[in-house]
Amino acid sequence: MKKVVIFDFDGVIVESAPYFMERYRSLAKKFNKKFDIKNMEEFRDWYDSKWENNYLKMGFSPEELSNAILRTRAKVDYYDIPHYQGIEKVFEILSKKYILSIASCTYYAELEKKLKQIDSFKYISYISPGDGHGSDKKIIVGDVIKHFDIPPQNAIMVGDTEMDIKSALENGIKGIGTAYGWQNYKKLEKAGAVSIAFKPEDLIELVDRYFESL
Repeated sequence: MKKVVIFDFDGVIVESAPYFMERYRSLAKKFNKKFDIKNMEEFRDWYDSKWENNYLKMGFSPEELSNAILRTRAKVDYYDIPHYQGIEKVFEILSKKYILSIASCTYYAELEKKLKQIDSFKYISYISPGDGHGSDKKIIVGDVIKHFDIPPQNAIMVGDTEMDIKSALENGIKGIGTAYGWQNYKKLEKAGAVSIAFKPEDLIELVDRYFESL
């Protein structure tokens, strides 16, 4: 039976949280909103994986949300955002045992470009991107299960936010949290993560451990 590892992108493969933290800071300064986060530890505790809530906490009104979100994500080029060192080795090792896929709210073109840049596109069998789905992670993750036509228990989700873990659980899939991403391990554990990776290399053992337990 096929065993599939489903990777999120931001906070699992690319180290984008520091980049976007500064975008939030610039946005707050431009529009005189509140963002007094000093470092990544504070950001991981502050960040809400339901994007809209972050802007409301900063003081944007519901009517201002669309413009604020658009300004945060405008002209983002993942080619210039670093990937986590060691993630290529994780892909190489895990691809010898399992089918690897991506489920991300990021658009396909950006995912493909970054994966090719780090010479890892060759390890990925299927990509379920955000094109047409926005931030509905439940649909994006579920698309992977439909594509491979497997029982949910034969897949494991690797994500860095509460939304990743909860979206996986809503599809009957367990989740491994990456505490080196956008949210801290406490939030990931509370969301229902079965285990926590504190660096990319941890994923090799944690994925093996999960599938061996089946």
